[in-house]
Amino acid sequence: MLITTWGDLGHMAPPDRTRKGLRWSRESDGAVAVVIGALLTFIIVVTLVGTYVLWYVPSNGDQLDTQYLNDTENSFLRMQDLIGNSSPTLGEFITQSFQLGVAGTPPFSSSTDSSISYANDTSYDTSLNFSLAVNVTYSNVHTTIVLNEHYNASGLISLDTNTPFVPSSNFYFQDDTIIMQQAGSNYSQIIGHLPLSIASNSSGLLLHAPDFTIYGDNTSLGTYGTTLLTMQFSRAGTSEPRYNTYFFTGQNVTVLNQTGGYTTAIVNNITLKSFYYNITSPQVLAWNTSLTSVYNGNGEATGNSSAGITWNFSNFNFSVYLKGDNLSIKSTKTLKPFSIELDYFVLRLLQI
Repeated sequence: MLITTWGDLGHMAPPDRTRKGLRWSRESDGAVAVVIGALLTFIIVVTLVGTYVLWYVPSNGDQLDTQYLNDTENSFLRMQDLIGNSSPTLGEFITQSFQLGVAGTPPFSSSTDSSISYANDTSYDTSLNFSLAVNVTYSNVHTTIVLNEHYNASGLISLDTNTPFVPSSNFYFQDDTIIMQQAGSNYSQIIGHLPLSIASNSSGLLLHAPDFTIYGDNTSLGTYGTTLLTMQFSRAGTSEPRYNTYFFTGQNVTVLNQTGGYTTAIVNNITLKSFYYNITSPQVLAWNTSLTSVYNGNGEATGNSSAGITWNFSNFNFSVYLKGDNLSIKSTKTLKPFSIELDYFVLRLLQI
């Protein structure tokens, strides 16, 4: 029998399987480490990006929504100033731009639409009734201008902001008054000024209560972008074309003389025999809150929501009655105001 030993084969050493296995194990571990490192890096990047998106998109959305609500409010306030602070003539235009919709956060979110509309809605209505006598003198002649007027104003402009990240607000423009109501809530408030203003100075009572109506075709626009709302004064003044109902004691006014012509007269005194102003609106509580804060310093009121609530102006002879969606203001005695403005204005809606 031939037995061969490692020594007989030229002293060849046996294969170093241990070293090869170790080298293969190290190479394999290195490859696995690279994969694990890449995976961990990917997970970290995804986590950071996800965290950033989860924080940034809502945060940026909140800022965009808040800015949009402020811009919308300012647009209504500018329109109110254009309407209320002008001395309109027939054909005068009122234009105001409105942003519709809120910009998104590309590429994570797209823009959202909002809508603006006009409606001749009977649930939004105001009316003004008064009896007025203005005593004037010209060339030693005393005469009296008598005005018994009934105005009715309707028309509603509304804008639904539809903000996705902060609570949406609905804006309502009625009779030159802006009401902002939080969507899905009964809470509403008047922003800007009220058309009704009662004050006094050393000369006497100052009453300002013009009535504004808007008429046109019912229309609505929902989109993202900018729209231009345009209206035009189609009527300003009383039913008596010679007069706008703005008088003050000592004023020079034009009146008919005894020969059928016109002459200049001086206002001696003004007598307001009766005054009644009624507001109908689902947001009428906002009117009551604003009026109470200005004119009911003692906070006294009687009645309840079912029977109606009554309160009186603290410093003036006017009372308020609130029931349901109606609020009425009336004079409680004959008044001798120093100045009075009870004009009626009609705005024709041309476009939204």
